[in-house]
Amino acid sequence: MESYEEFLKRINSFEKLDFLLNEEYFIPDPSIYSKVNANNEFRDFFGDTTVFDLDNNIKEKISNMIEKLYNEVPECFCEKRVTDTLHMTMHDLSNSISELDIKEEMENNYNKLQNVLSQTPILEQKIRMKTHFITDFGHVNLVLALCPVDKEEYKKLMNIRSIIDKVKKLDYEFTPHVTLAYFNSKGFDVEAVKKLVKIVRELNSKENFDVVLDTKQLYYQRFTNMNCYENLMRLA
Repeated sequence: MESYEEFLKRINSFEKLDFLLNEEYFIPDPSIYSKVNANNEFRDFFGDTTVFDLDNNIKEKISNMIEKLYNEVPECFCEKRVTDTLHMTMHDLSNSISELDIKEEMENNYNKLQNVLSQTPILEQKIRMKTHFITDFGHVNLVLALCPVDKEEYKKLMNIRSIIDKVKKLDYEFTPHVTLAYFNSKGFDVEAVKKLVKIVRELNSKENFDVVLDTKQLYYQRFTNMNCYENLMRLA
């Protein structure tokens, strides 16, 4: 597990106030096609995950940011996310474009998670976070990064993650965030890039607020596309 200092160093290396994109035609990463079709609609995409649902007032603030992005530069994005689905992913589990290919794995994850939690329960607690900056996440989506307010809050967050690691260990570091929008699958031109950079920099300089994660809102979910999630189990 990363130390708090290592975590801060890593996220600060790419989550910045001064949002940057190369001034050229933007081409999204090909992996976007697993989630978004050529008509910029969310396609069938199946899997399971663990997430913190967010309070309605936080969802409203984030939704207002999304509205501003779509009002200013709609050509940069695909279908809009539904406000109710906004969440912070705690720990990914599995995903596939084929439900049949992943059905058994999801059942195993569900059963294993129940067993893990019976032996190592997640305690009811709240974790204080703050918004960091809006950033490009792998040329697939635009996200609002979140950061624990201090080392103790970071430890609480990572302790929960370590429990879920017993279900499935991931080979990448944890970057807390809320997905705002997936990019236009066809990409967009230089003028749109410039407009996007401008509006994100404005939002980064004006929009910052506290976010409290509550384990009463920590769920095991399954999804069928990036706008359709279902709670199957509360984890604390």
